[in-house]
Amino acid sequence: MDSKLHSLFQGAFYIDYQYGISCLPTIYQDLTNKSSIQVTKEELIAGVQSNVKSDSSSLEGEVLVIDFKQPVVKFDYGSWLGTQTYIKILETYKNNPNIIGVVFDIDSGGGQVYGTGEFYDYIKSYPKPIVTYTNGYMCSGAYYFAAATKYIVAHSRADAIGSIGAYSTIIDSNGIWEHFGGKVHVMYASKSKGKNSNYREVIENSNYEPYIKNELDPIVEDFHDDMKAVRGELDEAVFDGSTWTGKNSLPLGLIDEIGSLNTAINKVYELAKENTSSSNSNTNSNMSKQQIEVPAIQKVLGFHGPIGTNEKGSYLQEDQLNTLNGAIEQRDSSITSLQTTLNRAQEATSKAETAINAALDNAEIEYNAEDTLSQKITMLNDQRNEFAKNPSTGKTQTGTTADPSLDSDEPVVEYEHNKVANEILNR
Repeated sequence: MDSKLHSLFQGAFYIDYQYGISCLPTIYQDLTNKSSIQVTKEELIAGVQSNVKSDSSSLEGEVLVIDFKQPVVKFDYGSWLGTQTYIKILETYKNNPNIIGVVFDIDSGGGQVYGTGEFYDYIKSYPKPIVTYTNGYMCSGAYYFAAATKYIVAHSRADAIGSIGAYSTIIDSNGIWEHFGGKVHVMYASKSKGKNSNYREVIENSNYEPYIKNELDPIVEDFHDDMKAVRGELDEAVFDGSTWTGKNSLPLGLIDEIGSLNTAINKVYELAKENTSSSNSNTNSNMSKQQIEVPAIQKVLGFHGPIGTNEKGSYLQEDQLNTLNGAIEQRDSSITSLQTTLNRAQEATSKAETAINAALDNAEIEYNAEDTLSQKITMLNDQRNEFAKNPSTGKTQTGTTADPSLDSDEPVVEYEHNKVANEILNR
């Protein structure tokens, strides 16, 4: 069996039951290869698209009308295109300037859960307006992704809209094998007791509750949450899975308007025009309101307020650029001058420290290498003051030989180390 066909029968479904039954002949034809129509995928894709131009709108461009008149399946199967293919179609036109928006013309009772949520998310975030129209079925999985569009139009006699819910069919095929003499044995690893437990409860014990609670209920909760997120006006009655005709769907919030395909096309033009006006308004607003605070530049240029900017940046006139250039050059010149002065000061400080160290050594004054210049000067100053009070202590006599200079009237300030100290202290 084709793996894609197999995927049609696995898991849960967002599908109206009667619609699902109506799809069986198509599946049977595929199984027996009795389909009288053979078309390529490219022909199928081309066949679901048409471009429409409205004569009543002032906007240039066309609306892309996409037919969705099949079950909802994730991947292509036979004449049914998968939601993955529909995403690729929409991607093709997303940046096409000639297409202003999209109309989905839907006649589908739903289909697989598989892939439908992803399609919903894609449509919800599509940058161009998408409007939905139906004059037939728009149920379950089909309504799921349709709800993500900007607006829903339905013919008053549309057959069935809604069916917001999910169900699953599980076929116990063991009896078939046993009918032909086979015996089915299913074994699970000792550490895989939870594997397929919900399914096994159905097959082995006819106990549906675990499958409903753990498989179907979470699927429906997501379905309900997504519907409320995009169509907050939905009547609570629609969440039991029932369906309504087009006329009866309107008061329940399932659709936005009773109308025709042309109504939906015109709505796309209306939404596109609103988007264009809003975009232009936002652009103008941003250009007028966006400002940047650069105080240093504002001061140089003499601006009393912030500088205007937009998405492309800020622009300055030639004279403003020259002013900035002059200010930068002047600042560079000042920095150079200050650096020269600093270098000279450091050189003078180094020479002074060398002289002071020599004076301290000559005066036999003890000091530490980590002493600051100021501390060393204080040491010299203290000794100078001491000598001034007691000149006889200026020199040390060795043995009995007296230094005749100690008996002289020479001031102590004339000693060599005191000269250095005096020079530094500006004495």
